[in-house]
Amino acid sequence: MRRRGGRVEARETGVDKITSMQMYMVRSVSTGGSSKEIRFEKFLARGVVAIGWPALGDLSRFTSREEIREEIIKEQLRRHLTISRQSAGVRAGNLFRFSRELPESDYVITYQPDRQLYAVGKIAGNYTYDPKFFAFKTDNFPNLIRVNWNSVQFRRSELRDSAQTSLDYRRAVFQVNDEAAVKEILGLVQDGWK
Repeated sequence: MRRRGGRVEARETGVDKITSMQMYMVRSVSTGGSSKEIRFEKFLARGVVAIGWPALGDLSRFTSREEIREEIIKEQLRRHLTISRQSAGVRAGNLFRFSRELPESDYVITYQPDRQLYAVGKIAGNYTYDPKFFAFKTDNFPNLIRVNWNSVQFRRSELRDSAQTSLDYRRAVFQVNDEAAVKEILGLVQDGWK
């Protein structure tokens, strides 16, 4: 493997079809309020990853995490809820990252915790906002990125402990920074690309 411009490139046999190894986790579980919905199957069926915060509208209108953080605080106050600046900052970071930092052709991974099942896809488009595309009974997830999902899914137990740990970060959206884990994951699904 070698690093080129912040990206990891693979040259080893077995993953020679894989050129980019940037990967981002987008959690498929919503734990907002009293609801806990798992969107894993819907992600796969609809060919997307998605996150919520419909009250903020189109995230592309924001130019910084700080703008998003301030809007989150205002929105929570409108709903007579309180949120710390730190918690608002974490949420703002997730939203900004999702809308700005997941480039087309990089990889995305999501997780179904009840079955301990992972799915990997290749990002197939830029961020879009569509409040009608992905609505649920209890919430709406209008912030979308198109994904071409790999047909191979795998269980958490198939990963080495260090790879499992690299996917345990508690944020809703984050880059998987462990190069060996990314290579291991892509190796597990290498035969499932269409």
